[in-house]
Amino acid sequence: MIHSIRQVFAGTKEIDEKLKYQAISLMIGSVHLMFVLFFWTYHLTFLMTYNICIVLFYLTMVAMIAKKGASAWVFICIYLEILSHGVIATLLMGWDFGFINYNIPLIPMSFYMSYTIPTLKRRMLSIPLIASLVVLVGYFLTNGICFINGPVYKDVVPEHVMHIVFMLNMLAIFMFLCTVALLFSLEIRFMQRHLEEENISLSRMANFDALTHLMNRRSMNIQLKQVLDETEIMGEDFCLIMADIDDFKKVNDTYGHSKGDEVLVEVARVLQSNVREQDKVCRWGGEEMLILLRSNMDIAKGVAQRICSDMSQTKIENGENPIYVTLTLGVSAYEKGITIRNMIETADQRMYRGKRSGKNCVVWN
Repeated sequence: MIHSIRQVFAGTKEIDEKLKYQAISLMIGSVHLMFVLFFWTYHLTFLMTYNICIVLFYLTMVAMIAKKGASAWVFICIYLEILSHGVIATLLMGWDFGFINYNIPLIPMSFYMSYTIPTLKRRMLSIPLIASLVVLVGYFLTNGICFINGPVYKDVVPEHVMHIVFMLNMLAIFMFLCTVALLFSLEIRFMQRHLEEENISLSRMANFDALTHLMNRRSMNIQLKQVLDETEIMGEDFCLIMADIDDFKKVNDTYGHSKGDEVLVEVARVLQSNVREQDKVCRWGGEEMLILLRSNMDIAKGVAQRICSDMSQTKIENGENPIYVTLTLGVSAYEKGITIRNMIETADQRMYRGKRSGKNCVVWN
């Protein structure tokens, strides 16, 4: 329970809709229970009976929420109950008790409910705006009636008790406003966290290959442009390695495409394990991989040879007949005035030269 509450406050877990509206109903019902005791103390039978009915109403609503869940009817019931009680209690007892002030939190509550209840979201701002206008009109209309006619029950409660009731009512209203604000902030925090996670997921989908989790061609082109701009300014070396799986079509034809996918994943793992964090590995297309190394040709040759050796020794599980695949790699280095396209073409040509000379090798000149 405590762990779930921490998750809600951290924004990693959504507030349980049923529990939330049951808690709100019980909170409002408990306030009416205090009203029952107050009206009973001063023998105000009608208001006491009225509030007993309201307490029973909220207990029934808690049970209905548990059974049917929360929807627009929850908002409508709470809204109408608070609005009507605020007006009736004020007209009977007088303005100075502060019962009408319970209608003020209905304005932020209307916006909150329209934000969180799906059946109200479709109406956008129309429902909370109309609900707020009704509260505004009811508030000042009640004030006008009280000013002209005065309360129905006069001099029933001592003035100092009236002041205490007013302060208790304002305290309850303050707590209710804080509760609505807290719930709203928690809902927003969860939605913000959810959107951030979705943005990260969409970013990965846009920039990374779904199967191998390597960068895709689009994102690699951005990295290549960036490193070229940096090199022209800073004068640092960088190299490209084009790697291709030898006889990959034979793997698919012999073992099936699902096993071919496993081979691609394993090749990606070997490539990633042999480069540094600042280097980039990309699935360039099909079974071709492109590696960007921020280093000179000597280091790039060593990396390519290590990849070639590691791949040839890597066993891919396939029952009693494990699969072994090899790579042929071509390496090109940046030279002043050369374009990225020229570097890729050079690495590609060297890789194909390696294919023609027997495969499972590295070509750099």
